Amino acid sequence: MNNLYETKQSRLTVKSPIHIGSVDQKYTPFDYIYNEQYVYPVSEERLSRLLSKERLIDAYTTPLAGMGIDSDSKNSYSKTGLP
Repeated sequence: MNNLYETKQSRLTVKSPIHIGSVDQKYTPFDYIYNEQYVYPVSEERLSRLLSKERLIDAYTTPLAGMGIDSDSKNSYSKTGLP
């Protein structure tokens, strides 16, 4: 089966604030990881497999529960008061 996606590398110079997403969906800091040069989308499936394999599920979820975030992080994210 052929690869469904094509990967290309690009460099953009942004001269104004940008919005990535849509009106219907607001991204939270749990949906991506970023540094000065890159934005990495988080795959929930891959994150779940990694946490399970390394036995880190409790270490990951316990601090989130203390912030009022449950398994439906997009709906409970607003409880945290984080931007």
